[in-house]
Formats: sequence, structure tokens, C-alpha cells
Amino acid sequence: MVASRTPVEKEQETIRRYAGNGECARSADGDEIMRQLDCVVKRARIREKLPSGEVDWKRRSVLYDLPYWKDQLLRHNIDVMHTEKNVMDNILGTLLNMNGKTKDNLEARQDLRKMNLRPKLHPFTAENNKTYLPAACFTMTKKEKTDFLQVLHDVRVPDGYSSNVSRCVKLKECGPVHYRWMYPVERCLGRYKHTVRNKAAPEGSIAEGYIMDELLTFCSRYLDNAQTVHNKPPRHQDESKGASKRIKLDMMTFEQAHRYILFNSDDFLQLRKMHIDLLMETNNMERTSHQQLMKQHRDQFCSWYKSHVDKLDGAARMELGEKLVSHVRGPMLDAEEYKRYVVNGVLYRTVDVDKEKKSQNSGVCVTTEDGPTYYGKLTRIIEVTYYDWTVLSLTVCPPTVRDMDGFVPDGLGAKPSGISDGLSLKPSGHGRFCP
Repeated sequence: MVASRTPVEKEQETIRRYAGNGECARSADGDEIMRQLDCVVKRARIREKLPSGEVDWKRRSVLYDLPYWKDQLLRHNIDVMHTEKNVMDNILGTLLNMNGKTKDNLEARQDLRKMNLRPKLHPFTAENNKTYLPAACFTMTKKEKTDFLQVLHDVRVPDGYSSNVSRCVKLKECGPVHYRWMYPVERCLGRYKHTVRNKAAPEGSIAEGYIMDELLTFCSRYLDNAQTVHNKPPRHQDESKGASKRIKLDMMTFEQAHRYILFNSDDFLQLRKMHIDLLMETNNMERTSHQQLMKQHRDQFCSWYKSHVDKLDGAARMELGEKLVSHVRGPMLDAEEYKRYVVNGVLYRTVDVDKEKKSQNSGVCVTTEDGPTYYGKLTRIIEVTYYDWTVLSLTVCPPTVRDMDGFVPDGLGAKPSGISDGLSLKPSGHGRFCP
């Protein structure tokens, strides 16, 4: 009687059939792969195409420059978590010259001497028979270490961006506190460890806990009216505003807000083009630069827009649309002011509120097309309403907003208005804050 084949024997037969020669396919060792990669590099230099079937490589990874890489059984199988932690530990340990953790030690300097690299960093022995290591370009003094750690201690990131970094630094010990950051896989393993009820059979408890978790997850996808892990609300609800204060807009804020809205809403794009064309016809373009033209457009568009709409008859106004006609009057003078605002799940706060927090959510930026990016801090959050009941939210920054190069001009030959907002305006909608 012929015994039935095991699954392993069936798999081996499948591999032999795939190989085509009746033998199991052999894995190439590191030396053979290196020879194939050398062939790839040589042919790439002379731009010669590789014959099909000769080698299985198209490019040579830089990791093959490592002397031990060809001897690895599983190449490119890098543990991201431990690699990230080790690299960070080595960088901090070397910069702060921490005992046992720095890579700039006597052995490393002796290796430089053997390889005849960087003679200025070679160790030397003084008259007292003590070995000294010359200071490298990255060697920091005690004050520089304190300043470096003080920056890490005082750093303030947006709410929900990361943990409180200041808790991980001890200035007196002049070094960071190392802790374990649990990545998703380890978080999952830690959750399953809590499912163990019978310590005599932990594997069975974990298996039952895993099955129960999968069943609950599957069932929760069919629960529309119940809050589950898949439909729970975000940390910050959109349009969450907090307490408001009724204010009256002064004329400067009124004009700045109205002009900014007209220049950042796509609904007024056709009118802005019409005004620019009119300016180009009335100005001598041979003597008027583009910057001067844009400055005139910026200063005169609001008044031209009002006079243009006032001259239209009833049919032309109907064709223009209710929103564009009603926006001629500008926003109402009565507005709402807030200390906090949530947009797209991101929380924003004013500078005064941020002073009492460990995190900072008052920083904003305004990007321009092919121009500089302006940075600033929120001092006020104002919600204005137009006469067609379109509600728009604006962030107010101080007039000292500067770009990364330190320039104040806004590209139109004038200083920023102080009103900043990445607007995506819609009827009865809200303007959007700058990220």
C-alpha cells in the first residue's frame, strides 16, 4: 500500500516542476549575488543592456557596500523601530558625549589612525602617560549641552502632535531620559497579554482573546447607530468654537477683512480679472511695472467692485448672482470673537490662551503662489457675517508677519494686512485656517 504524501512532499514536487529541471531551485549565496551586481555596475557604466536571463538585478543597492551585507540571510529586513531608536541614541550619545553611549571613543579614533583618516583627530599621549582625544567639530561644551537640552525641554508642539518632550529631559543630569516607544505591533502584543486569564495556558487565552477581538470588530461594522472604534468622533470636532464674545469691527479691521475675502474667494476671480484688464487698458504698460499694476489692483478693486455692481440693472444683477451682489456692502460690523477654533480636526488657539498651555496651537502660515511663505501667531479669531448670511472665519496675525527670509512686503508692494486665512469660501460656510 502506497502511503499518502505529506504536504511538505507535495510542495517540494511543485517547486521541482517550477524549476523545470527536476531539481529544487537553489538560492544564490552572497558571493554569487556580489558577482552579478558587479556585472550590473560595469554594464551600466558603458550603457550596455543586460541580456535577458543572465542576471536578475537592475541596480545595485548602496547597502551592498557594507562588508557584512553579503553574509546576511535576510537582506533588507530591517526593524524600523529598533533602527530608529539606535540611530537616535547614537546621535544623542555622541553629541552629548555620554559615557558608554558615544560612538566617538578611543576605539573609533584608533580606527581613524589605522585608516590614515583625519590626522587632527588621532589620539595622542601626553607627558603624564594619559591618552587624550582632540575635540571634533561636533564636540559641545558644557554650556552648549545645557542650551541644547534646554531647547528640548522648552519645545512646544501642537496639541496631539507628540508626547510632552520636556518630561524626557533632565537638565541636571545633562542628558535625555530614554524610554520605550511602543509601535503598533508591540501595542497589539501588550493588549493581548492582558487577555491571559489562565497562566497555565497563556497561548490558549491569547488565541481566544484574539478571536473575540476579531468577532467584535466584525460585528461592530454593522452597528450604524452605536459608537464603535470605527466610527468614534475625532479628538477635536470640526467647527468647535468654544465661548464667543460679541464685538464691533473698527473701520480698519472691516476694510482689511473685506479686502482679504474678496481676494481669496474664487467667486470673485472673474471680477478681479476684469479689473486687471481695465487697469491694463488705462495705464501705459511700457512705464508701469507688474508690481505697480498689482498694487493699483489691490488698492482700487474694492471701490471699483462696488461702483461696478451699482451700475448694473436688475437683469445683470440676477445674472451676477445674489452672493456677489450682497457682498458689495461688506460684512456686518457686528462680529464674534473666539479664543479657540477647530478646523479639519486641527485645534487652533490664540497666543493668550497658548501661554497657559504646555502645547502651542497659535502658529499659522500663509502661502502665496510662487512667492514667499509668511509665518505668524494668532492674536484674534474673528467670525464675520455678510448680509446673505454667509459666515466666514478669519485669523488675525500681528502686522510683523515675516517670511523665512525676513521680508515684510506681501508681493503687492505693501505690508501684510494683518488678516490671514487660507480661505475656501462657500455660501453659508466657513473660511479655513492656515495649517
